[in-house]
Amino acid sequence: MPDILVEVRGTWLAESLRAFLEAVHHAVAQTLVTPADEPLVRLIEHAASNYLIPHSAGERFTRIEIVMFAGRFRRRETTIVSGHDSEASPL
Repeated sequence: MPDILVEVRGTWLAESLRAFLEAVHHAVAQTLVTPADEPLVRLIEHAASNYLIPHSAGERFTRIEIVMFAGRFRRRETTIVSGHDSEASPL
């Protein structure tokens, strides 16, 4: 089971927070073919003043870290991002 950490700048998720975390979990579980009923997704909301971001990034800058065992799922790593994009697009 991957350990997923989501970090956002500010509190822009508001009412969509749970749906966003579920979308992240679903994309990772689907891509890595892990049990869907074992989510481990954590969220940290940083105060905007405590988070420097690249100038090219928007105000809703989001960092997603996925920790897995070394050597596992190497071929699937690049497809996680595209899976998450389609899951989170309604948010």
